[in-house]
Amino acid sequence: MERDEKQIPIDLKRLGDYADRCHALAKELHYKEAEWTLEKNYETIEKLIELNQNLDLHDSAVGMLDYVRKDQPDVQESVEWYLRLQQWDKALVIFRRQEAERGPSYENTKGQIRCLFEMSDWEALSPIYERIWNGNDQQLQMASANIGMSMAWAMGNIDRMEYYLATLPNKSRDKSFCRALLAVYRSNFDEAVRYINDAREEMESDLVSHITESYSRGYSQVFRCQMLTELEEVIAYKMSSDDRERQAAIVDTWRQRLGGIQQDVGMWQKLLRLRSMVLRPVLDLDTWIKYVNMSRKSGHMRIARDAIAQLLEDEVRFMEEVNRGEFEAITPKLMAQAQEYARLNAQQQQQLGLSNGLSQGLSLHGNGASSWEGRMRRFSIGGGNSSSKNVPLDMSIRLSQQPALVYMYLKYKWADNERREAFQMLEMFASDYASKIGFD
Repeated sequence: MERDEKQIPIDLKRLGDYADRCHALAKELHYKEAEWTLEKNYETIEKLIELNQNLDLHDSAVGMLDYVRKDQPDVQESVEWYLRLQQWDKALVIFRRQEAERGPSYENTKGQIRCLFEMSDWEALSPIYERIWNGNDQQLQMASANIGMSMAWAMGNIDRMEYYLATLPNKSRDKSFCRALLAVYRSNFDEAVRYINDAREEMESDLVSHITESYSRGYSQVFRCQMLTELEEVIAYKMSSDDRERQAAIVDTWRQRLGGIQQDVGMWQKLLRLRSMVLRPVLDLDTWIKYVNMSRKSGHMRIARDAIAQLLEDEVRFMEEVNRGEFEAITPKLMAQAQEYARLNAQQQQQLGLSNGLSQGLSLHGNGASSWEGRMRRFSIGGGNSSSKNVPLDMSIRLSQQPALVYMYLKYKWADNERREAFQMLEMFASDYASKIGFD
């Protein structure tokens, strides 16, 4: 009847509900849009934003929100809108405003934790966890232990990972994976394999049900399976310390597999965090550059900046290891890069009048929250009195021996509204590279 431009004699709301039960998202969106033209209510707004987002129609979801703001300025903005649109910074502003007006609450604190976690703002998230775990709200502790585990993993704090793991509910679907992760860190490979098998058995029923429901929900479960597979490959990599060919084959498999992964910052972040247990970022530079560019294009500037800082820090460590002769299979090109790094580092120390090298400033002193906080202070977005927000990174990038990394950083600065500084640095690097290859 619809194809003949005739109205189906059934209420639109009921048709939308039936489409929802059948997981026919496109059909449900059609009925909800028709319902919106007849009755512009608050619930329909939220459902339209959710459906557009679930169908990967992000621009339509944002456009819907912009339309509501202009057409109905009296409608109070809901934090749920921004959560569904994954605009975590705007949702965080509303959560903080609500906390200032009404005081802290269980739901508000959970909302702030989720936003800060999705933004990878560990510096702001750590004090919240300190407050929660120094308090007596066991319900909030159990509800936030999963994110706390991920935060500790990102910060490289193994002791804290174990602490949050003890608080995770036994029915949590992530507990076996977290146990396997800790076992790999401690090189207890038999124990890790046992927990990986447990995790697979636990998610078997979820995998079947989610795949039958929708592609997006099924994909998230398939990705969890891939995480377990890659954790097994991390074990295989560690156990093949004397077999370079086997290790190279694993790394090649990882790089090829990324071609089939969605362009999702959160998924790439988890995979790279897992792989960096055995594969240092500077030796997987192309993958990390893709990750930074993806973060930049999707507006996750904090995540992009932190990944750049991690790359620069690892390059410093790598160059120093090469200069000390600790790295095997040194090629003439690599040796020349290490010597050039040492020359530039000494020159920069002399110019800045520093008593110790920038490499010491970049180094991590031990594990845990203290090392992470020190690193975040060095790469703080608002550090220093200069107009540039990225002064420490600007200084560090001058030592880099990777032109691709330099170019990626200049694109980051341009997107971060530091275009004048980016253009000046581009001219400086272009002149420097031209002189090195004899084009000056």
